Amino acid sequence: MSFLIGKGREKLENGMMAKYKPLLISVILMILFAGGWITVRLMPADRNKKAYYVDGIENFCINAICLDKENDQWMANNGETKGPADSETIDNYVKRFKKIELSEVASVNTNKFYDLGIGGTEVILKIKGKELEIGNISGGYDGTYVREKDGDTVYKINEVLPFKNLVNIEDWISKTVTNFPRLQIQKITVSEADKVTEITAKEEKWPNPDWVEKAAGLRAFSYWGEEKNLSAVRTITLETEGEKIELNLGKYMDNDKVIYWVSRGNKYYFEIGAADYNLLTGKFN
Repeated sequence: MSFLIGKGREKLENGMMAKYKPLLISVILMILFAGGWITVRLMPADRNKKAYYVDGIENFCINAICLDKENDQWMANNGETKGPADSETIDNYVKRFKKIELSEVASVNTNKFYDLGIGGTEVILKIKGKELEIGNISGGYDGTYVREKDGDTVYKINEVLPFKNLVNIEDWISKTVTNFPRLQIQKITVSEADKVTEITAKEEKWPNPDWVEKAAGLRAFSYWGEEKNLSAVRTITLETEGEKIELNLGKYMDNDKVIYWVSRGNKYYFEIGAADYNLLTGKFN
């Protein structure tokens, strides 16, 4: 009988412990907090554990520079200069934008923001009405510090965004004038004064291959602007199966400096080197 009574008491005590255990733990924690034995720094809840930007990014701005698509061509525009942008570079950045998540809190201490590149010389990324301040790249070069415009929390994202090097429009405008594999070119037409000459490859061999190689893969060292009223010395038209590009070449005196220029379709003007200009305006066959 005493054994049964003992078992019953033990069962009752265990039941009471289970019932009041949460209350007991709460009381102990309150005592510890009140006594200062436990200190907890409360951090803001992670507000965006999903992608911050959505798919279908057709335009974005970084400070005064805006990148926008026109007829499948990315264009850079800061209100003063507008030119064709490097699509490969931009597509790479757009992929990074789509992966941005504000889930890892780096700091809520405003005294540390400046050390993270936040709140000084602002670099603001604007996409679809959302503004994100871009700070320093993290020490391990595995991410970037960001915050929502004028926000009270700095986050670390897993994408490397060195935008402080890209607040100059020249860094966005493409310097590639033409980029054709030579074997894709079907015909080249050269026009100057009243003379027009058509050139084709014979058994996949071009006359003056260095000339053709330069025309097919011409790179400028600076962008000069749009739609200038200049007379060309020579016009070169490159034709592939599905594309035709017209290049106009000339030179221009700017004070004491000679600018050797090429335009693509009489619209986008680039400055090229004297050696490239002399080659392309020289003998071609």
